[in-house]
Amino acid sequence: MSTTGYSVSQLEHLSTEQLNVFNFISIENFSMWHLGSELLTFYFIPHGHCYLWKPGLVSLHVISDALIALSYYSIPITLFYFVNKRKDLPFNWIFLLFSGFIVACGTTHIMEIWTLWFPTYWVSGLIKALTALISVFTAVQLIPLVPQALALPSPAELERANQEIKLLNEKLTAENLRMGAELEVTKRLQQMILPQPEELEIEGLDIAGYMEPADEVGGDYYDVLHTDGVTTLGIGDVTGHGLESGILMVMTQTAVRTLKELGEYDSVKFLDALNRTIYKNVQRMNSEKNLTLAVLNYSEGNLSISGQHEETLIVRSDGKIERIDTMDLGFPIGLDDDIADFISHATVELQPGDGVVLYTDGIPEAYDIDKKQYGVEQLCEAISQNWHNSAQGIKDTVITDVRRHIGKQKVFDDITLLVLKREAEQPDLVKA
Repeated sequence: MSTTGYSVSQLEHLSTEQLNVFNFISIENFSMWHLGSELLTFYFIPHGHCYLWKPGLVSLHVISDALIALSYYSIPITLFYFVNKRKDLPFNWIFLLFSGFIVACGTTHIMEIWTLWFPTYWVSGLIKALTALISVFTAVQLIPLVPQALALPSPAELERANQEIKLLNEKLTAENLRMGAELEVTKRLQQMILPQPEELEIEGLDIAGYMEPADEVGGDYYDVLHTDGVTTLGIGDVTGHGLESGILMVMTQTAVRTLKELGEYDSVKFLDALNRTIYKNVQRMNSEKNLTLAVLNYSEGNLSISGQHEETLIVRSDGKIERIDTMDLGFPIGLDDDIADFISHATVELQPGDGVVLYTDGIPEAYDIDKKQYGVEQLCEAISQNWHNSAQGIKDTVITDVRRHIGKQKVFDDITLLVLKREAEQPDLVKA
């Protein structure tokens, strides 16, 4: 008796067609039994048996897996290039994480090809496990980024923002042109009210002045006025520079000139009235500007100094220099409404050949590329060594030396210098 329930004698009487059916049923019964046995024993056949080693079928899987792997490997290269070029890209790390995930996926397809001939299933499984870990980690990291990504402006919003920026730039350009015109007017006004060369031609005196603003409009002030035999020198430095400082400088010049025309020579009354005028204007401007200011009156060899500013340099005929500190001679102008109690004066006698040099802090505080300041000592040395020259020559030498010190460094503060030298008495000519 066979396993199908038929005896050998019974099988001999079957026709050819009946035998074929019998063989098919027997094979099917055997295959089902064999498959069940394999499943129950957890033994799996190699991939080659699954593909029945048909060249067409094998080639289909090999080519498909190879193309998928190549595509997977090319995508991370593109992403990496993109992230490297776009340094401003938000969440750039997620792109790199995606790259790692895609590379792992591509590697699993390479292993699909490899295991067609080499059953290294543990290696293939470990690679799949690694791919699974990267996939899960990427998914977990991606979820919190969704709200942040949705919050990023859309192309339409960026376009609107660009249009707004463009309009603002156009307005800013127009405003800059307007401001530039205003600054140019103020700069020209400053230059117009500086002493003219003929105003410096005062009998018995040799005078030279220089002012260079750091910006379009400076905050330095100097003036030379000659009224009723008295020569008045004024020098000041407004905090900062720019339009407000330039306007305050013009106000100061006007106030000084007005008080001199009124014949006010008392240092306390002069500076107190000047300060009240400037202070009220500063308050009206809603500004925090103020200035240091020194006013010197010279007549017949006598020099009176009042007001708080940089040191006043008294230069004797032999080039020796006396440095007068003005801190106790006044108070910053425009800082308080009443400074009368702080105002004082010092008197100096100038002999023929003696003189005075006034400057703003833009000279001693000028620094070179190594941040080294020019300094008062170097200023005094340049003056002393060239005091035998004319006031114009002394001024030119000092400015040249300051520029040499600064070099290619940008000028950050206004530079102002005023030189007054009492002419030496000429001996009487003996007639033959």
